[in-house]
Amino acid sequence: MDWENKYRPRTFSDVRGQPHAVKQLSGLIRRGQRRRHLLLSGAVGSGKTSLIRLFAQGLNCVAPESDGSPCGSCEFCIEPARYFIEWDTAGRGGSKDDILRVVGQNALAVGRSKVRVVFFDECHALTGDAQDAILKSIEEAGPGLPFFFATAGPKTLGPA
Repeated sequence: MDWENKYRPRTFSDVRGQPHAVKQLSGLIRRGQRRRHLLLSGAVGSGKTSLIRLFAQGLNCVAPESDGSPCGSCEFCIEPARYFIEWDTAGRGGSKDDILRVVGQNALAVGRSKVRVVFFDECHALTGDAQDAILKSIEEAGPGLPFFFATAGPKTLGPA
């Protein structure tokens, strides 16, 4: 196991230095608000990806903890890849074709999970056409397909 995954927080109480984000995300889970699209921005290494992974697990968890953290033992906590699709935009591509392929492959029925999350990490690397395609996909997405985004450069998003 690589270093960042070995030490990645497994519960919201494990997260350090992000009390406002933890409070907001855990509150959404406790209140059952699963239809949110999220954009997290912050410095490199601030925990954006960790928070999104925790939040996605908590959304589908059968028995979340009192703070919204995933239980870590249900089928959705053990196999998150079944409902959590992470696309590293900077490393794998941020063109319109790349994005339409990812969204198209994952816009299928949610199945047994409550939601099927599509997460674009480093979303500042999306091209303008790809951003437009994602906005259209968000408008057309059903309630079980939230889109999550993380970036260290939020000012680069939007029209050029």
